Amino acid sequence: MELYQRVEATTYLGREFLTWLWFRGDRNDGQFEVNNEIVAVWFDAKLKLSSTGTLKEENVIKSDRPTDTEEARVSLRSGKQVDEAKISISIGPKIWSVNVKSADLSLHGMKLPALLSTTDEECVYERLALLEECQDTFDALFRSFVQLRLDDGAWAAEIDSMREWVQSELED
Repeated sequence: MELYQRVEATTYLGREFLTWLWFRGDRNDGQFEVNNEIVAVWFDAKLKLSSTGTLKEENVIKSDRPTDTEEARVSLRSGKQVDEAKISISIGPKIWSVNVKSADLSLHGMKLPALLSTTDEECVYERLALLEECQDTFDALFRSFVQLRLDDGAWAAEIDSMREWVQSELED
């Protein structure tokens, strides 16, 4: 199998991951443990859900908290999964905002936390460190998902919980 065919055959993982991230964030008040630190993750401003198969249907929701809308929940109930999202990641006082596409889980349009450095050279190094910290955190979240996804029993239980969550009413 060619590389592009292998990549194409696994694009569903990005949709599953982003949908799982929403579920886990909703269930745990957005709190995740990553590398022995508490990380907050929430969906912010824009959420695109789409169906799979030959007939692609999409819902794009623009709101301060798009995952808290009835439209988003109805989209999940109809079988759609997260295709693109703007997410925020917070570690202590640092907050990143980044757009993610499920097809390749690429991070783009990243907004970094405020810089503390005073010289140009220090600012460059600080920006690079902040970019790396965000990418490493995102990668660790994905690693947690993949470990769960590879455990058949744990994944089956997680799917059951996700189904219950999708059918549940939104909390005010």
